[in-house]
Amino acid sequence: MTYLITEIWIALIVAFLIGMLLGFLLCKICCGKNKTVKKEKQDKSNSKEDNYAALAEMVEETGDAVIDLDSSVDLEAEAYNVQTMEGIGPSTGDLFRGYGVATVGDYLRKLHAPHQREQASKDLNILRKPLDNWASMADFLRVDGIDHQFAELLQASGLATIKELANSDAAHLAKHMDEVNKSGKQLIAPTSPSSDQIENWIGQARGMAQVVTF
Repeated sequence: MTYLITEIWIALIVAFLIGMLLGFLLCKICCGKNKTVKKEKQDKSNSKEDNYAALAEMVEETGDAVIDLDSSVDLEAEAYNVQTMEGIGPSTGDLFRGYGVATVGDYLRKLHAPHQREQASKDLNILRKPLDNWASMADFLRVDGIDHQFAELLQASGLATIKELANSDAAHLAKHMDEVNKSGKQLIAPTSPSSDQIENWIGQARGMAQVVTF
């Protein structure tokens, strides 16, 4: 009887040790797979960031980004970070920053031309239309007195560039912007700009160089 009990205990101990060994081996295998997956994800992430950096550097080298913004407004200030433009949320903002576009000034320098926005549309998987809309808003923000909401309202009113603003009639545009502002369920801007405000914008726009093109 004692012999039988001893054999059972030995068998249990051996089974326990085998179980521990198998568990250890499985743990090592799983940890190895997890490390491989993490490394692959990190490599992909690094590769994407490297691609964005390379593209941004290419823009600099080709001279496409070397333009004079011709504005008295500090478009590199925190109030003009790229995410402040209507429709650019945190995730899209991160995409732009990874692409070398952190401010409204960056947007104008690197995405002012149609071919640049077409390339960005492919690289960032963003539709071309919003990229064009943001280019218009960024262009209007060069004018002192046009804030983000007025820039959005100008774009919604059918204007695309400062040059188009320069050729507008202040009274007619003021009326049209007021109609557009009040046409939706919510106002685009808290108040519509007055004819005098728009006249001031037009005066500035007439003396400014063209930056954004379509």
